[in-house]
Amino acid sequence: MKSTIVLSALAVVASASPFVKPRSLDISAYKAVPTVPVTGAPVGNTATPTLLYNPATAAAVVTADATASPIAKRKARRSTCPAACPANPAGNGPAVSSPDTPAAFHSSSVFADAALNAATPESYTLVDGFKNVEASAQDGTYLTYISDALTSYNPAICANACNNIQGCTSFNIYFERDPSVVPNEDDCPNPPSQTLIKCALFGGLLSASSATNVGQWQADFNVVIAGSNAYNAIAPPTLSGYGTPQSFGTATIDAPANTTTYMGEESFSQSQPYDPSLCAATCTAKHNPECAFFVSYILYENGQNGVFTCTYFTVAYGPEQAIEKGQYDEQGNHYTIGHSFGYTVL
Repeated sequence: MKSTIVLSALAVVASASPFVKPRSLDISAYKAVPTVPVTGAPVGNTATPTLLYNPATAAAVVTADATASPIAKRKARRSTCPAACPANPAGNGPAVSSPDTPAAFHSSSVFADAALNAATPESYTLVDGFKNVEASAQDGTYLTYISDALTSYNPAICANACNNIQGCTSFNIYFERDPSVVPNEDDCPNPPSQTLIKCALFGGLLSASSATNVGQWQADFNVVIAGSNAYNAIAPPTLSGYGTPQSFGTATIDAPANTTTYMGEESFSQSQPYDPSLCAATCTAKHNPECAFFVSYILYENGQNGVFTCTYFTVAYGPEQAIEKGQYDEQGNHYTIGHSFGYTVL
């Protein structure tokens, strides 16, 4: 059973004119969605992972509507840590102690071998250009992270965690160099390190450009990342009452000319995970005429800032009608489509 998580805010922007001239891509709805800051898993494993999305709440809303910044490096004061410095939770990965430096962590063959030889989990694909990098992912659709469940560098465990959270579409597994005790500017400026293996889970698709978190300073201790891999889900889940999702890749439906089958579009907050059940909730609520089909996809502006989007139709369409691949606006911005799937009401 999928876990549910708390969403702090949900914004839905619907195209204003249903049953208008046939179309399928309304970039005005995208333009109305505010840009949100990208985030990722917090440093260390001291905070209880918080799940950030509640699909039931999100569905109710649409039906009714039918990273940590680097800290400036400080001068070292001591090389030893007194017992008074509180310990952090123990690491779960191989230690790097000879020498115990960020450079040695980055160059560890143990971390590189784990990342380069990791098996890609079933139903996922390795993100192109995001293998064995020295940064972790950040994205507006960050959901939560896991660490305690990992006893080795095992993407399959991350995939299983993602599969059990509704809306989870991608994950990032990596090694993180963390302090063994809480750094203190006076007493514990640069404590011995330990290694955490972590998986950050996201509700959108990751790309090589998502690898933006290279670490941070805590007093004189340098948190860094190594062996970082990212994986995207190949397809979304099936939905009760709908047929098997049809993959349209990087296109969406362009309804035939001289028809009135197009029912409108909804674009969500940039923090909204990819969750076709929201589209299904709206489709079910549409009447006179009935909604028979929807397409769920991610709409991008210049390849960035993906927005989960649903488009609705009164009849079902197949791949032969998936010919809308994007548009340009008057300013030259290019709007493109990703992870597009069609669902037909049974």
